[in-house]
Amino acid sequence: MARRLTAFAATSADGRELWLTDGTAAGTFQLADINRTAPGASGNPADLVDLGSGLMLFTADDGIHGREVWVTDGTPARTTMVSDRNAGSAGLAPLKVVPAEDGGAYFFVLQPDGSTGAFLIGGDPAHLIRDMPAYGFTDGVGLDAEGTLLATATALYSYGRRQGLRDYYPLHKLQDMTFPAGGAQFTALGNGNAVFVRHDAATGDELGGSNGLASGTGVVRDIRVGSGGSNIVGLTALGHGRAVFSADDGIAGQEPWVTDGTWAGTFRLGDLFPGGAGSQPAGFTALGNGKAVFAADDGVHGTELWVTDGTVAGTTLLADLRPGAAGSAYALGQYGMVALGLGKAAFLASTDGGVAFWITDGTAAGTHGVVAPVTVAADAVDGAVHVRGGATGDGRFLFEGAADHAGELWVSDGTAAGTQRIASIPPGTATDAFLSDFTVIRTPAPVAQDFDGDGHSNLLLRHDNGLLAIWTMNGIRASNAVSPGPASLDWSLRDVKDFDGDGRADILWQHADGTVLVWAMDGGTVIGGGTAARIGPEWRYGAAGDLDGDGRADIVWQNADGTLAYWRMNGGEVVGGSAIGTLGAGWSVRAAADFDGDGRDDLLLSDDAGHIALWRMDGPRVASADTVATLGPEWHFRGTGDFDGDGRADILLQNDAGLVAMWFMDGARIAGGGAVGAIGPQWAIRTIGDYDGDGHSDIMLEDAGGRVFGWLMDGTHILNNGGDVSRVDPHWQVIA
Repeated sequence: MARRLTAFAATSADGRELWLTDGTAAGTFQLADINRTAPGASGNPADLVDLGSGLMLFTADDGIHGREVWVTDGTPARTTMVSDRNAGSAGLAPLKVVPAEDGGAYFFVLQPDGSTGAFLIGGDPAHLIRDMPAYGFTDGVGLDAEGTLLATATALYSYGRRQGLRDYYPLHKLQDMTFPAGGAQFTALGNGNAVFVRHDAATGDELGGSNGLASGTGVVRDIRVGSGGSNIVGLTALGHGRAVFSADDGIAGQEPWVTDGTWAGTFRLGDLFPGGAGSQPAGFTALGNGKAVFAADDGVHGTELWVTDGTVAGTTLLADLRPGAAGSAYALGQYGMVALGLGKAAFLASTDGGVAFWITDGTAAGTHGVVAPVTVAADAVDGAVHVRGGATGDGRFLFEGAADHAGELWVSDGTAAGTQRIASIPPGTATDAFLSDFTVIRTPAPVAQDFDGDGHSNLLLRHDNGLLAIWTMNGIRASNAVSPGPASLDWSLRDVKDFDGDGRADILWQHADGTVLVWAMDGGTVIGGGTAARIGPEWRYGAAGDLDGDGRADIVWQNADGTLAYWRMNGGEVVGGSAIGTLGAGWSVRAAADFDGDGRDDLLLSDDAGHIALWRMDGPRVASADTVATLGPEWHFRGTGDFDGDGRADILLQNDAGLVAMWFMDGARIAGGGAVGAIGPQWAIRTIGDYDGDGHSDIMLEDAGGRVFGWLMDGTHILNNGGDVSRVDPHWQVIA
């Protein structure tokens, strides 16, 4: 994952404009002066939405065209207006912006005639993909890669992909329904399903759900039987295909609930305040690891910090920050605490020691105040105090503070030493910058074996004499073959990863004497790299992956005594390193891949008995260690790839009978998957990559006669039954 940038709106000498930061002083700057019609005129950026592709959409007013949709990649040169959607100076009146299923975003707007409409912007360069002005759409939600739900005031529609196949349904009505005046709270569960609040006369406001198909759309559960409704608020995706929320079943009062989109999987997480008064849970904030923190009052401790993993047993009081019945007065961000990534959240709390900035990782030991010489800026909204802040995406917290004067941008990693001022906006004045709309611009992980940076994996082949060849791939078609030169047979291929962060795969070699070498690649040409170091015979190669999220792959080694060591890489240079931990007897590293979608590769481990475990990594630090499953002796690990296109690595397996299967992963949890197909004993799985550039990993096979065959994948489904790539001379073999 390339470095993360966070965009935000700020008021300075140029008016209110778009700013950018990478969490450092040198990397914090005004991105553009959008409105230049007069000195200090404001572009007023709003509606920021990250597309996950390195692009971010937002709306702004340049003073000429009115409010229109803009796009940025984090550089001034590519911060431009997408189109003059509403010609003239009136511009748009956006009501809501919703990420779509295909990497774009739906803009719901009030049209000049007073009606509502929607249009989809996406692609690179960003452009109008879909225009639906006539239906009156006001809300919706993307169902991952499975389509989008779109709502009017009286009906629910679907537009998008049929599950499991590469085709698209046209826009069609799923069901007539109405929604509460306060909004439907559409929430994607991350598995092609969504839940929301719907209204009808028989049930009142209750929990609904849909998978984008008419047969999969309906009432999930009538929580409060009858027409009164259950007052569902705070629907928040928890992970693992579930969401948490607050509801009143008419028995226990307003309490925390969980749902997986089914009747049986929708239940109350406890009666935290016994007697029917309800604990009034609020501020649900997912930590990204299957847990969420929230505030609730159990009638004993006052409003305090709670945590849930979506089970009754796992819903507990996390910290009594202010002992006694008064509780802590929380400032829970815009709708809750600010999720920081890496399983952390930040918030303000008023305790006996005064108002302080706090960090939590969902454990009592990991919940602590941060002592720093800064007053955190906050706003009173809806009767509560909300901190002006946001995430960097790598576990740190950005916020507006005041040490010397107002308008200072600060960053914190949760420690006093790591809480620092990085900018004054505007510099050296007492003016309040009103920082807001913090939005992380994510860039996609590099495509495996992509030597030329075109978004398609390539094939690396090696001759018996050491000569190498690279095939440029477009699906199952090899369009070009180039040779980067020979590598003597004393050198063994260890991995193909991006070690210099340029978006192109490089080649990692190890010599028989232990010397480690990186070839920095540009297509079929070696353009740099170098010898990293020599490692002793007691160490064996473990895996390569971007463990610290800096966009450059690192190397993990395993000692004969089980110790794991980490080399932080910059191209062919080792720029840091440390021990990671020690594995027990029989355990080894199988792969490094991003199983939880946090932008950092994790370590997949297995032992001789078939046990599989996952270490979630933060550089050399093990953020969590979890058991995945146990494989029978007939099953074998074949590799990792993102086969379902959800941004999280999955696991490819094969048994002794030739059956190939997948586990779709969500962190350490097997979220789905199944059988793919069977191959005969003459076939071998050679490599995994995205050969057609569609965001889904594919599989390359080779038989004993040199026939190379590609499976282009959509989850467990082989598109068009696969196809021949080529046949290679018996002296050549696909090695990556």
